[in-house]
Amino acid sequence: MKKRRFFAIFTACCALAALSGCGGDTLRSRSPQTAGNSGDIAEISAPESSAAEPEQSAETGSSEPGSTSAPQTTQRIHYTDLPDVHTFTAKGMNGEQLSQANFARADVTVINFWSTTCPPCIREMPELAEFEKSLPDNVQLLTWCYDGSYYPDDAREILDDAGFTGTTIVSWDGDLQTLLSNLMYTPTTMFFDSQGNMIAEEIIGATGVKGPYTEKINAALTAMGKPAMS
Repeated sequence: MKKRRFFAIFTACCALAALSGCGGDTLRSRSPQTAGNSGDIAEISAPESSAAEPEQSAETGSSEPGSTSAPQTTQRIHYTDLPDVHTFTAKGMNGEQLSQANFARADVTVINFWSTTCPPCIREMPELAEFEKSLPDNVQLLTWCYDGSYYPDDAREILDDAGFTGTTIVSWDGDLQTLLSNLMYTPTTMFFDSQGNMIAEEIIGATGVKGPYTEKINAALTAMGKPAMS
């Protein structure tokens, strides 16, 4: 994987030009409700290779010049107001065409938002891959690599090394663009019902996959009157 220098997070105005995918709105982030642990998240930033493409900062707490560390406290980060996802089109890394109809096929859809230059994201990808393969038919897990269309070789290498064979979004518009404009950290994992409504508090940071994800999925399934995952 080619080495790239990590940049500090850009302002909303700079990030207007930084968006990939079908949409072109501003990449802005709302302030999180609390600060988060160090070492398991990275902040969204722009790449060295192009001022018009999205990228990711170095791992939280890194000494890499130009990196931006997230606030370091013992509290978890929590966004106060992430939007639902009702109308969008998207493209997967392998050419898959996605829309809200893909959500309608499952009771719960999990989306893990990551970047090729987010070390915590890369570390947890093998666990995500294993978890994705274990899911029942009514639960699906997608990943969303927001710089994957600019660095497809890097993204494929990370996914292949981890053994992830599910769908990875690399281009998007509509409500996914609105959702992106509210995100600040990677990894961020979100949980939706078949209509695209958020049904659980998001998980920010590489906090472990199987336990935390299963707990949120089962709470949602139980509320729907559906059998819980084992």
